[in-house]
Amino acid sequence: MPTLDTFTTKYLEQAALITQSCHAEAQEVLSSIPAYAGIPSLTEAAKENRGVVLHSGGELLGFLSWNRPWEQQQGYYGTWSQLHASGACGASRSHSYNLLYQGACEVLVTQKVLRHIITTFTYDRDTLYALYLHGFGCTCIDAILDLRGFQLVSQPREVVLRQATAADAPTLAQLDTELATYLRSPPILLSYHRPKSSQFIANSIQTEECLYYVAEHQGGIIAFLQAEEEGEDYISDYPGVININRAYTQELYRQSGVGGALLAYAAQSFIPRGYTHCRVDYESSNSGAVRFWQRHFTPYSHTLERRI
Repeated sequence: MPTLDTFTTKYLEQAALITQSCHAEAQEVLSSIPAYAGIPSLTEAAKENRGVVLHSGGELLGFLSWNRPWEQQQGYYGTWSQLHASGACGASRSHSYNLLYQGACEVLVTQKVLRHIITTFTYDRDTLYALYLHGFGCTCIDAILDLRGFQLVSQPREVVLRQATAADAPTLAQLDTELATYLRSPPILLSYHRPKSSQFIANSIQTEECLYYVAEHQGGIIAFLQAEEEGEDYISDYPGVININRAYTQELYRQSGVGGALLAYAAQSFIPRGYTHCRVDYESSNSGAVRFWQRHFTPYSHTLERRI
């Protein structure tokens, strides 16, 4: 009979093996995912009992751990179980996640943690379905591109593609502000995108902390793409992975091929720098982003959210 227990350090080794197994299964289905190269440590979560496990006869069947809760509003908290922070094995994953979330929910609600976020692989339909039945909805999609097999696309006429310089920073800051306005509009309604200042962008370009690429038409920048090594899950931190964290095309030039051409130009720049994979995440409510990114990238995880 499966038994629920608190996540402690004695379960760390088996939990890591489950995560590795889930990654291997995902790679079998989605060949563009990089080979397994480890996960961030779950030791702090285990020491602080931030999680629950399901076991039977000494065998770990699954676990669900979470980040330290953050305050949303006065007396109301949220938390996130990242891609590496949960997993289940065996044929009854949906049942395992039902039990795991029931146990996790009991703990979190008593701590006034009422916003629950869980990221899981897209191939694991049973787990996704189990979470949907618990009232979760998809908010974000993570996708991956193997740069070594990426096909170039034709460049629109009269459009110039190039890597940005620090002199472009004021225009890039303005376009980032336009992006924030777009993301705040219905049906996306994303409030937490904070535009970068011109000075911050200029410094990022000069230090190459971030790579910016632009598309120009008639001397004006009409689109940009920003990439860096830092991302939001363990795959984004793998060697050879670069993350697209911001991209925007002005409305007049959407569906004209500008975005695809700019992506192809950037991808060809990534390869000589030693990158083999490119990762991006986008809101599931942003239908334009879903259409664009999934034309080139393969979704590998969904982030689901429930608010109580």
